[in-house]
Amino acid sequence: KQWYQRRVRGDYPPKKPILSTSGGANKINVSWIDPPKQLGPIDHYELVMNGEVIYSGKEQGFRVSNLEPLTNYTFNVRVVTADDYVIESEPAKKKAGSKGKVRSSTTSKMSRPPGSSGPVTPRPLTTFF
Repeated sequence: KQWYQRRVRGDYPPKKPILSTSGGANKINVSWIDPPKQLGPIDHYELVMNGEVIYSGKEQGFRVSNLEPLTNYTFNVRVVTADDYVIESEPAKKKAGSKGKVRSSTTSKMSRPPGSSGPVTPRPLTTFF
């Protein structure tokens, strides 16, 4: 597929991810909810950390581990529809090792959900303004 960018107005992007460090100084828990309006059935989600996809799947949460304590990280969530629309959230930022919840790329080791394998395939991106 060719890369393309499509601009869409409205309530389609998902909300910023919810971030917490309750799992320890080198972990950030990331969760998200579906967008208020959808461009079609959701096929899966992609979690982006500092510009790199670190998770692709159907779950609405992911624990990122082996992070550098007291280092800032930026997360976005992408909703990928059955028609291959990709809608990205606004970024949420969190410092590993800090406390509390934030609503709103440095590379770390990452883990995939059990049973998943293979490379993460980039998708076309829909930009909102």
